[in-house]
This record gives sequence, structure tokens and C-alpha cells, in this order.
Amino acid sequence: MGIQMLTKASAYMTGADYWIVPPLEHSHWTQTLNWYLNFQISKQRAHKSADYPESLKKIIDDNDLPFQSFEGQNNQPLMIASQNRLPTQFVIEVPNIDNTKDWFETIYEISKKTGSKKFRVFLPLPVTESEVLDYWSTKDVEATFVTGEVI
Repeated sequence: MGIQMLTKASAYMTGADYWIVPPLEHSHWTQTLNWYLNFQISKQRAHKSADYPESLKKIIDDNDLPFQSFEGQNNQPLMIASQNRLPTQFVIEVPNIDNTKDWFETIYEISKKTGSKKFRVFLPLPVTESEVLDYWSTKDVEATFVTGEVI
């Protein structure tokens, strides 16, 4: 287990398999990284999926086929490949930071699903270092955290 708080000056150092960021509106870090990623975060969040044609819906209904709509997926984490633009393989935007513990739980679930315990979290402004230590000190991860200060 290794928890480390990074300063603003060391935020872009190598050493993490992927970076976790809060939503654009909650972090100046995310806004800056969005620019380096050619605005892929804001483009994806603004994207609206086209509706399925009625003929396809009818075929699905007539044949009792399973159907999954992709509407409402904007509340899911967004993973963007970044190895050619930033010193990490992926940047993952995790929305819904209303509850810090739930936000941390989502990040921890991502670490389990990816199989990588080495990641960096750019914290949103209201999250404090003591909240980080309270939650993450019992987890088996090698995480680094960057405070949500203005850059």
C-alpha cells in the first residue's frame, strides 16, 4: 500500500498507469488535461447518440432480441487513451462527485477492474487531504493524489 500526495509541480510526472480526473466543471486540472487531449472530454460529454431507426426497433421487438440503449451513459466514467499526449496511458474522467466516498468507491472499482493499482487522482476542489487518507489508507493501491488547487 502506498499513498502519496503530490505537489502542483510534480503532477505531470510519470509513474502512474492512468490518471483519474473529476468532471470539467469541478477541476482546473481536468480543464487543462482536456486541452492536452484535444478537448476529447468536453466533446464526449456534449455528444448525443442518435436514436435507433424505427425499422430496427421493430425487428428487435418482433424477434424478442435483447436490446440495450446507450442513453444516459454520460454518468459513466470516460476513458481516453493519452499515451501520445501525456505521460500516462489513459485519462479517466469519473463524474458524480457529489459524495466524496462514492466517488472514491468508483475509482477503487476502476482500479480493481483494470487490474492496476498504480494510478494518480487529480482531486476536485472540495476534497481534502484528510478525506483522502481516511478512505485510501486501508486500500491495497499505489496511488498518488494531486490536490484540487487552482493551477
